[in-house]
Amino acid sequence: RINDQWGIGMGSSAGIVTLYSRRAIDIDGLQNSRGSVRFSGQGTALGLNLGLFYKPDPNLSFGLNIRTPMPVSISEGQTTFEVPLSRAEEYLPRPFSTSFTLPGEINLGLGYYAEERLLLTFDLNLIFWQSWDSLKFDLMPDIAELTSYPERNWQNTSHLRGGFEYALTDKVSLRGGAFYEQSP
Repeated sequence: RINDQWGIGMGSSAGIVTLYSRRAIDIDGLQNSRGSVRFSGQGTALGLNLGLFYKPDPNLSFGLNIRTPMPVSISEGQTTFEVPLSRAEEYLPRPFSTSFTLPGEINLGLGYYAEERLLLTFDLNLIFWQSWDSLKFDLMPDIAELTSYPERNWQNTSHLRGGFEYALTDKVSLRGGAFYEQSP
């Protein structure tokens, strides 16, 4: 807190990321020769946060929060295959590695006391999904059926939220809200 009107905060985010992904594989191009592979592994993610708060008067406040993208690297993942028994020797478990970036975000919020007991809120959230263009697995050794990866082609999204809080008494409040959310 800088003064009664302004506040600023900075910090870091650290996390352990657990990945579980399942993918169908087409063996020999025959419909009855389908199988699947499960990828599982852990990695770490690090990012930064910056927050800014401004309260120009007792009834109105604004907040801004910025979260940086968080790169993730998994170097010792494991695969498990489910394939026809006749092909099981070709699809033994093997290690994999992958890397991807969790998206950054910008959040802008507003709070307004329309009257002493009624707080109105609004929030705009921007998520930068374009940083996650694909999820590629590097197998050791590689498998021909798993060398192509679907592109995500995700678009950045925005989420809008609005709400209210009405203090019925000093100890009981009524809350409600609505939101609109896009899919990447």
